[in-house]
Amino acid sequence: MLTKRSTLGLNVIILIAGTPSHRTITADTLASMSDVCLSYIEGILKDAREQGLIRATRGPGGGYQLVVSLDQLSVWDVVLCFNPNNSSLPKNHSSPESRSTNLIAENAYEFEKEFLQNYPLAQLVTQNSVPSDSKRPNLWQ
Repeated sequence: MLTKRSTLGLNVIILIAGTPSHRTITADTLASMSDVCLSYIEGILKDAREQGLIRATRGPGGGYQLVVSLDQLSVWDVVLCFNPNNSSLPKNHSSPESRSTNLIAENAYEFEKEFLQNYPLAQLVTQNSVPSDSKRPNLWQ
């Protein structure tokens, strides 16, 4: 399921992907555009780097760039980067009521997973692109 963290991570990746390929975007800029504190954005960026979605460049003109081609990414691929343990899956309980509730939650999870796997990230980037001279909106609030 989409968590607050995975939703913010998706927002950050969309912002990075919307940056021209020859340019980088700084963590400060991402924090400002997402209206989130810098330290939290740095944690999101660390996860994305460790999962191989982005790369960091240090020094003047440094920042973050998408490493993977947009055509190769689904929304689900990005969401998994920020929720790798599937912590949204329901816990198994033994009562009949709990088993029924768990079955519904598992079905909802599988439906969401299938939908997001078939939703290209490139489509979100295109839908949310704005002129480069204006401030980008916070996409996922």
